[in-house]
Amino acid sequence: MSGPRGELKPLTAVRAVAAYAVVLFHFARGHHMPLLIERLVGAGYLAVSLFFVLSGFVLTHRYLDAPLAPRRFYVQRVARLYPLYLVSLAVGFAATLPRSAAELSQPREQLRVVLQVGVLNAFSHIAMFKWNWAAWSLSVEAFFYALFPLALPRVRRTSPRVLVAVIVLAWALTFVVPSLYTAIDPDHLGHAPSPDDEVLYLWYARYFPLQRVPEFAAGCAAAALLHRVGWPSPRLARSLAWGGGATLLAIVGTAAVPYLFLHSGVLLPVFVALVVGLAALPPATSVVTSPPVLALGHASYATYILHVPLFLLMARLDPALWGSLAHLPLYLAALVPLSLAGRRFVEEPLRRRMEGGARRS
Repeated sequence: MSGPRGELKPLTAVRAVAAYAVVLFHFARGHHMPLLIERLVGAGYLAVSLFFVLSGFVLTHRYLDAPLAPRRFYVQRVARLYPLYLVSLAVGFAATLPRSAAELSQPREQLRVVLQVGVLNAFSHIAMFKWNWAAWSLSVEAFFYALFPLALPRVRRTSPRVLVAVIVLAWALTFVVPSLYTAIDPDHLGHAPSPDDEVLYLWYARYFPLQRVPEFAAGCAAAALLHRVGWPSPRLARSLAWGGGATLLAIVGTAAVPYLFLHSGVLLPVFVALVVGLAALPPATSVVTSPPVLALGHASYATYILHVPLFLLMARLDPALWGSLAHLPLYLAALVPLSLAGRRFVEEPLRRRMEGGARRS
């Protein structure tokens, strides 16, 4: 069975859901709410794992049977992501004035700026969280993009049997870091890690780019496998999508899997099933792919990269934002149009300009 061509609209839609799951994790978690809702909100960090699988899947779907010029690919990736990323750092810097300006005289802070501007946040704990603590994942994505043109020729030559083995091996590797951390307890926590633990080695266990590669690799292998053996029927696609979503909700709702294992990607098979199922759904059979939802999906990167600095800026004007769930609608009412505007007036025009310049050079 031949696969869909062009944009995979259900995957665009799920990007919107994933982006706002991260937003709620950062700014709705910790408030009194029913236990199930609290667990769902508290598991919003899982959306980052979904993004990593999605990234590998979409890139491979796009380029597996199409030419890929590394230089043009890198320009496209930079043009797509970097302008809004710099905007997010600038807003985060402004939100923490005058302290942020005074700190620039310190060599450590100067190194931090170099690492952040170079999108190397996740490689060092000194730069992971300054001004925009969600930006570590962009550093991981940039690492994936650097690897992708090198890996794609090998993926093209890989047999379906080996692609299945890659997915299985990737899943097995997601257990390594959390298992070692739990056994050694290098931060001497004395308890199972939680989202609220902010300690040195746990940062590297969660955010260092190398240990997130299995998620991206599994997404790449899943897309290549579909191109090799054929895409599932709509009925099977719905089963995979619903089954993946239900399994995810059941695991999160029962809190059956320890936090660090979840954060490190051990739900990878669930995400692969969910992504494959959604990708193979007919694109226009649901409200999920309606224009408003797709608009939010297209703006999901802007939502993700701007949501922390926007909150810091608004909280600077109204500190009560930190402690009250009642302020969340006001924040979301600002975030949604800002994300749409960021995509339309920053991300898209600068992308076209940078790509046009690359073609002329």
